[in-house]
Amino acid sequence: MMPIPKSHNVIWKFILGQPGLYIFSVHVPMPIGAKILHVDGQGADAFIWAAVDQNQDTEERLFWVISTGVDLPKDRVLAPIGTFTQHMGNAGSFVWHVFEEFGNLMEA
Repeated sequence: MMPIPKSHNVIWKFILGQPGLYIFSVHVPMPIGAKILHVDGQGADAFIWAAVDQNQDTEERLFWVISTGVDLPKDRVLAPIGTFTQHMGNAGSFVWHVFEEFGNLMEA
């Protein structure tokens, strides 16, 4: 892992939303250069924690939350961020995988 720059002096929590569908994408505004540390579920929502430089402007970053067994989007350039388990009461537990999108293969 790369060291976190000294300018990234605080950890922020970013909501991805409630995984209700088996696959969804979400745009998250984050300070430019935010370094993702962890992904997990809390309650019904999925979150990302990142070390940030809170003096930076924000940029939109695109994340995908995908359930185990669901096909990955074939036309996207995705980088894995992390995996977490979410307990859904009587429905059992689901395992979710979070990816960051870095482009669309159809745009090339």
